[in-house]
Amino acid sequence: MILVTPYCLVAQDDSEHKRFYVGLEMGSGWLALSQNNLSTETTARYALGFYGGYQPLRSLRIGINLGGWLIQPFNYSDPAKGVSVSHTSAQIMVLPLKHFPLFMNLQFGRSVYTNHHPDRYNAKGTALKVGMGYELKINTHLVLPISINYGNGKFSDIQLPGVSYVNQHYEVMELLLGITFR
Repeated sequence: MILVTPYCLVAQDDSEHKRFYVGLEMGSGWLALSQNNLSTETTARYALGFYGGYQPLRSLRIGINLGGWLIQPFNYSDPAKGVSVSHTSAQIMVLPLKHFPLFMNLQFGRSVYTNHHPDRYNAKGTALKVGMGYELKINTHLVLPISINYGNGKFSDIQLPGVSYVNQHYEVMELLLGITFR
């Protein structure tokens, strides 16, 4: 007697995702800057970011995120114009649910305050961002993520002749829409 067992082809969890990804995100960030224990009001600012990385598992993405918020537009005809806060961060995204495209986002890295006014300064420091989002699948290679994040950062103290800038930091709440290719 020969025993024949049916062979079932079971889809692997990792079969649908692609290993490398790149993307663009943009939206609005409600940014508040503080220095010398004085805070500016929270104002909506244009947010833009680029990201990319590697997905070793269906539920984990590891990459880099370059982004920031525009406070005053840069002007090539007037080099004294332009203020922004930017960050370069390592990014970890966790997709905890197998059949629902919800993700959690954690970023940590370096932030830069850029101010082109002649009597101002630039500063560097740390950056942290946490958030969550949802991905809408367009086709095999394109996904539209929407996310909400909270971020903060701290800049180094600046000592200039006659002026000191201490306790410099920012807080931001942002809503971003992106496009990811994988």
